[in-house]
Amino acid sequence: MKKIVLLWLIILMSSFVTYATNYVVISGAGVDDVNGVYLETGSNGYSPIYTKSPYSIEHLAGEVWVIGIRKPPPDNDLYEFTYYSRATGDNLPPTSGWTLEDDGINPAPTLTSAEITSSTSLIINGSISNTSLSDELVNYQFYYGTASDNLSQSTVIQSINVPARSSVNVNATLTGLTVETMYYFKLVVATNQSSTKKILLSITIPTANLKLHLRSDLAVTSTSSAVSNWGDGSGCDNDATQTTGGNQPTFVSNVIN
Repeated sequence: MKKIVLLWLIILMSSFVTYATNYVVISGAGVDDVNGVYLETGSNGYSPIYTKSPYSIEHLAGEVWVIGIRKPPPDNDLYEFTYYSRATGDNLPPTSGWTLEDDGINPAPTLTSAEITSSTSLIINGSISNTSLSDELVNYQFYYGTASDNLSQSTVIQSINVPARSSVNVNATLTGLTVETMYYFKLVVATNQSSTKKILLSITIPTANLKLHLRSDLAVTSTSSAVSNWGDGSGCDNDATQTTGGNQPTFVSNVIN
């Protein structure tokens, strides 16, 4: 039986809007310091290099992606510490399937990425994995909107071939968006869909190592002013949640909450 598995990639925005900037976000790694936002800082002739000093994500010889720390000069073409790796010829960092290296600690990480375009547009990324023994041609599209329960807009339906026991990255460019607005997204492939994610389209908040962004005027869920959920706008899904009614904070308008 063929099975298509969806993996959503977190969307990231940046305060820099005058030029395109590529980021990779690592999350869930057992080596906690490895987690965070990596900026594209160059190329090794095969693929981009992403850096969050002293850590790097690099495609060695165009064959294996590694996450590690390079040796100091003059041996900085070698890695002193290698935490995780993934053998693939893809010129973009793989989103899953990373394995432990000598210095790694379980669990292996999840990688996410996004590209900044402008204050009114962004590129959202996703990945489609095929666990069957044969290639699969699938249709996919992204749905998005300004409310999680009303993703009223969608990208055009596209088709892509997913090789057997492999995955492919997909993306879409969204334009005509409104700055300082929370957007919700999901990826739909055939009858399967990812969970819904959200991101605040903001040009005022720097996103390097940003883990949590709360605003009192956005993504607040309350009943009779009792707040049960305060949505994270960073794209990292670190929502503040309180399910116990007696412990829920009270939302008060026109004051500092």
